[in-house]
Amino acid sequence: MPKNFKEELLYTGMMAGMMALGMSLYNVMRAIGINLLALKKVLLGFPIGFFIACTIAFMIGAPLVKAFVFKFIIKDPDHTKPLWTEWTISGLMVLVMVTFMTVYGLFKTGQWRVAIYWHDWWLNILVALPLQFLLVGPLARWWLTHYQKAHPISSKQQD
Repeated sequence: MPKNFKEELLYTGMMAGMMALGMSLYNVMRAIGINLLALKKVLLGFPIGFFIACTIAFMIGAPLVKAFVFKFIIKDPDHTKPLWTEWTISGLMVLVMVTFMTVYGLFKTGQWRVAIYWHDWWLNILVALPLQFLLVGPLARWWLTHYQKAHPISSKQQD
């Protein structure tokens, strides 16, 4: 887990970036197929999608999810396994982020309809959860662990 604000920014940015890239690839390729045009569309749309994902993660997702988790699910964080805390927060963040980013995707493509939203939301959840738990989460934790080992002073300082 991040131990200071700088690590929180880096870690959340990396999580949001990898998830935004992965989910953009999935959604664009689902819409137009697996081809170079899809890859081009993803790469061109990634910067704004990344910005929106980070903004939602920092301003809405993380505060809401952490408040909920530490109020209703994990009552004693000091006596809870860190990985359980991480998985709980990550899983709920996926739900929050998919909820908001599906709206963004539908408005961006001009396909906003309630029925389409719920259909796409469900499909996005089915892809985002395994992406988070099997690839993005482990990669981000691995990177954070190595960053903390390489920067032990900054990791010990609490902001």
